[in-house]
Amino acid sequence: MKKRHDRSEDKQKKQAKPKQTITTTRASDNNGITEPYQPIDLVRRESLQTQATRLSDPRLQNMQRQALAANIGRRQGNQYLQRTVGFIQQNQVNLADAPYVRRKSDNIQRDEAPPAAAIKADQGQIQELQEDKTLLGVRIPISPDLLAMFDEDAVKAKPDLGKDKKKYEYKKIKGEAFVKGAGDKADIDPNDVKQGALGDCYLLAAMAAVARANPESIRKLIKDNGDGTYDVTLHVYKHWFSLSRSPVTVKVRPTFPTASGETPAYAGTGDMGKDGPELWAMLIEKAYAQYEGGYNEIGEGGQPGQAMEMLTGLDETKIKTENVTETQIINVINTALKQKWPITTYTRDFGKKKDKEARKLKVVGNHAYTPMAVNTTTKTIDLQNPWGTQHVIGLSISDFKRFYHSIQIVR
Repeated sequence: MKKRHDRSEDKQKKQAKPKQTITTTRASDNNGITEPYQPIDLVRRESLQTQATRLSDPRLQNMQRQALAANIGRRQGNQYLQRTVGFIQQNQVNLADAPYVRRKSDNIQRDEAPPAAAIKADQGQIQELQEDKTLLGVRIPISPDLLAMFDEDAVKAKPDLGKDKKKYEYKKIKGEAFVKGAGDKADIDPNDVKQGALGDCYLLAAMAAVARANPESIRKLIKDNGDGTYDVTLHVYKHWFSLSRSPVTVKVRPTFPTASGETPAYAGTGDMGKDGPELWAMLIEKAYAQYEGGYNEIGEGGQPGQAMEMLTGLDETKIKTENVTETQIINVINTALKQKWPITTYTRDFGKKKDKEARKLKVVGNHAYTPMAVNTTTKTIDLQNPWGTQHVIGLSISDFKRFYHSIQIVR
């Protein structure tokens, strides 16, 4: 997510018989959509032992080392590797009394809950983990140096962010977490979401989708501590090898990058209340930025489905428009809206000609949207733009299928 490339997914599909590689994601635009890419060719027909040797290669970037270890741990079913690396990253271990949880979708066991007591890492305990007969996988030697390499990648949420890299000045904005605006059904409304000068449309579209489907789930994410700070809960993969999301709490101060005066540079304020403007979208955006290490870490693209997972803890279902009929698209969106399932969509990477056609319909390329309504009679769709303006109203299903890449639903 943190580096850029200029190849779209459609171009990649034209490549004949690509080599087997590790697939990760990085940003492809400033609007906030990422597509898969294949930057490294580390894993072909190598043995586990050869792959393990690569792990200790100091020339590897951290991302490459993690991708390779993920291949050994997840795809090869090497459970002990995952647990050992997980142990060193958490600086704790649960050897005997940890409850194991086996997912139906794979053959990997992991600790679902942290241990009752943290035990400081030492090589003896690592060896005990490696000799655990309940764990599947070839026993690959894991040195203290290798574990130290992984430990460098641990991400910790900062209590606040330092100087903004875009040189916006941080200012305190006094307000309320939630404010019911004129015409709103509740104090948490999709129209509270306004994307600013940050490429995180994927996150803002996800906020709007969850606010539309289940406003109370947004409320549960934010706690006013009464001391000028807020606790924001996010559902995240705590480690690169984690198989499920876990809730983490990030303490947020209501100080935000401002462009001029007290105008927020990134996510905007919502409705105006008696004690100031509505802040919930800004608080969530800042909490995520703190968790990831800065606004720049979340502002170069992402996937709206994964952002909805982070906000809800639910699993994403992704449907590519090229794989379904127009009628099926209508039915999927209509069902999601009726069942109050958070739903997002995003557009393709257009060429110049197609971009010009799309712009006439207010459709922006490489951009996330939130479906608002669907008309099954006229076969048209209304879509909310997280910018807070230029919403797409009455788009024909044929144009939707042509311009939009996929639909994401969490439930």
